[in-house]
Amino acid sequence: MMFLLYLLAMFRTLYKDLEWLKREVDRRNQNLTEDMKYCYILQAEFKTATVFRYEDCNPAISKFVITLNCAGERIDSNENGISLEDLKNRRVIWKTNDFACQLD
Repeated sequence: MMFLLYLLAMFRTLYKDLEWLKREVDRRNQNLTEDMKYCYILQAEFKTATVFRYEDCNPAISKFVITLNCAGERIDSNENGISLEDLKNRRVIWKTNDFACQLD
């Protein structure tokens, strides 16, 4: 329970400091669709930097995922993507209440 409270406090601090991330979370919360149950936002470390990744775990489709730095700038491209295995200390910081996927 303490770990969950710690993560919640950490996310609240992060959420307030990164306005672009706050806007994205608000946008997602206000526009929930059936497909959103497969979407989530991941926070992780890439090399020495904190990054954020918009992920999708819908097994029926293949979506592009993007990886962003703390300024909200994309740091990968469709040609030079960053794999999930390249990301360390991954944690989900946003998902819907009816999230449909089981993550490792």
